[in-house]
Amino acid sequence: MHIIWKCISPILSKQTKQKVQILGSDWKDCLKEYIDEEVLYENWGGTKSSDNPHGDVRLGGKVPNELRRRNDDDVPEDQRITLNIPARTVGTVPIEVEEGKPNRTLKWWWKGSASDDLVFWVTRKDDENSAESIIWPPMRLCTEHIAESREIPIKTSGLYKLHFDNTASRFFSKSVSYSASVEDN
Repeated sequence: MHIIWKCISPILSKQTKQKVQILGSDWKDCLKEYIDEEVLYENWGGTKSSDNPHGDVRLGGKVPNELRRRNDDDVPEDQRITLNIPARTVGTVPIEVEEGKPNRTLKWWWKGSASDDLVFWVTRKDDENSAESIIWPPMRLCTEHIAESREIPIKTSGLYKLHFDNTASRFFSKSVSYSASVEDN
């Protein structure tokens, strides 16, 4: 890496060179200088635990057989709804959760058509006068090969919304096939 840096660095500006730091075997310690240890997974030098050795970070490389996509993970076609999201807009799916039983779960499954990437997040609004609060953070996802499928506990009633953001696309609408439900535990 040092040889490559010596070849490239003469053509870079001084400001760019100052931003680059080539790390050695102490890279985990350097990482902890910028990121809190509690947020970093154990494999990266932190204290946060995960079932996956690399944490919940989506890494490239060969996918192990047990993690490969299987069609039996998909929601059946007759239980899916299709949502078309025009360019430069955000599509939403409202889910009203009334007061009642505790220990409920909001489940979703969605998949975009080929190479459609969207920013996805979930919000909750307690009542008409309250502001929406984010309960699942925005993430740009491409679901061409693997559907986005999650479940989160519902602690309070309110209007939950699944958001599909296509504002990054200037010309093309995107299509999402989804299923969402509130289930008792």
